[in-house]
Amino acid sequence: GWRGVYDNLSKRGYRVTIVQNPLTSLEDDVAATKRALERQDGPVILVGHSWGGTIITEAGVDAKVAGLVYVSALSPDAGETT
Repeated sequence: GWRGVYDNLSKRGYRVTIVQNPLTSLEDDVAATKRALERQDGPVILVGHSWGGTIITEAGVDAKVAGLVYVSALSPDAGETT
């Protein structure tokens, strides 16, 4: 679903990574996102859709993360779960 966005942003010169979440647990999904963050140089904007909002909320505490974008996403407040 994100391939078109990836192609568009890449053509404009942005470095884009799509994380394939294993969907086995929140912890596994966050770990997959953190592994992708480790490979990035410079500041990162995380974008999450639906369940991905929960994932970027958890992974977004990384020092490389400059911002979070929620696209029709779940955005739990501190102490809340989805």
